[in-house]
Amino acid sequence: RIIVKMITDFTSVVHFRHPIELGGIYWAFGIVFTMLSLPVVITIYADQEGESSIVSLAWKLFYIFIPSNLVMFGVFFFNIEK
Repeated sequence: RIIVKMITDFTSVVHFRHPIELGGIYWAFGIVFTMLSLPVVITIYADQEGESSIVSLAWKLFYIFIPSNLVMFGVFFFNIEK
């Protein structure tokens, strides 16, 4: 259970979301919290004088990850049959 939750939360793999393991609103909150925590963690690392190359790479990945994740969620929710 713990491994499935970690994979689901940190990779946003929708297919791992099972109603018994991760309920709908709890799962959605975990995904949103993961996305919102990324800039906070990058900023904390930069404030603690982390390597600038790692910080710039992290921001680049953040700017790629968040829009692509939102687009994929939009496509997923658009394709749900009612």
